Amino acid sequence: MMDYNLFKSIAFSRIKEFLPPIYSDFEPVLERVRKVNEEKDALILRPPDADSYKALPMVYLDDMYEVFCETQDLDDVLLAIASVIVNYTGYYPDDMVDLDFSKMKDRIIMNLISYDMNEELIKTIPHTDLSNMAIIYRVIMGYENNGFNSVIVNEGVLEELGLTIGELHECAMRNTKRIFPEMINKLDDGAYILTNESGLFGASMMLYKDVMSRVGEMMGDDEFYVVPSSIHELVLVSREIADPHSLVRMLAEGNDAINMSKEILSNSIYEYNCDSGECTVVASYEDA
Repeated sequence: MMDYNLFKSIAFSRIKEFLPPIYSDFEPVLERVRKVNEEKDALILRPPDADSYKALPMVYLDDMYEVFCETQDLDDVLLAIASVIVNYTGYYPDDMVDLDFSKMKDRIIMNLISYDMNEELIKTIPHTDLSNMAIIYRVIMGYENNGFNSVIVNEGVLEELGLTIGELHECAMRNTKRIFPEMINKLDDGAYILTNESGLFGASMMLYKDVMSRVGEMMGDDEFYVVPSSIHELVLVSREIADPHSLVRMLAEGNDAINMSKEILSNSIYEYNCDSGECTVVASYEDA
């Protein structure tokens, strides 16, 4: 079967065969894009007058290769790539084209990511350290279906927002809970799932002392364990029903079972103290 590097080379060299003549002056460009927990290969068709276009779509070839592996029809996959390029070049909804970030302070949200898996990304963007995790910031650009589109706040976006990192964090703390309220579900006696109503980036709810204290009240304890099951949700467990070493084994199995590594948050179990709001590492499966 064709390997990924050959697929990428063919997609780059043949894509214009599947595009209408108006794209004859466009040049295919491959870019390595750094995202949370991963890097991806993006194919872009760049026009000679790129500045006059509102938007140029990126097609992630890693994802399209997975489609090819399922269908084994290269021409169909190249046609699908061409369709994305044709449908989205120069067009996005109005709320995604207005890039005046100074007007978007009420759209700033945050999400927790793994520090170790994102060291290169974290070097380039404003962030706040939290134990062996990091808080990064996003600006919501628009909503679609059951999700939303966002851009990660980098130094350029931060400058356009006109905020310090401290102010950025304060905005994100206000907005995240307002836009995506917490959701606490009982899993078992002494165990709860914490996420938000959207189910996206819900692990950030652990940053809210009032939310975590409410879980502590439900458990009847002001200290409990935090299992970072993904960037989208946490499992909060009473110290009476489990110990860190059994939980870290469960976490290792869960992370191994996650099909998309970009959803992994941490390899550590934490103990949360409701009084101080501090979250301390008590076990890591790399040390188990």
